[in-house]
Amino acid sequence: TTECLNPTLRKITISQQSALKNKVAKLLASIGQKIIEDKPLSNQEIGLIQSTRIPIYKILNVQAAYQKDPNILDIESYADIIASDVLFQ
Repeated sequence: TTECLNPTLRKITISQQSALKNKVAKLLASIGQKIIEDKPLSNQEIGLIQSTRIPIYKILNVQAAYQKDPNILDIESYADIIASDVLFQ
């Protein structure tokens, strides 16, 4: 408990694989694919949708309805924006 009362600054390294942006990108790709295949979303995917003000499901659903191709969406750009939105809420 004494460590809690005396916090210190230190550098930590987060691997690219563990970065929030990459995790969001993977979830977006998975959500897009599941919309096209009409499969249920996982709890983690639902949690992402609920944790941001950006209408992720609506964007991906409209995309799937017109294109039927989850790769047409710029997932990296959306992942960056959504990850920032999640962090700053």
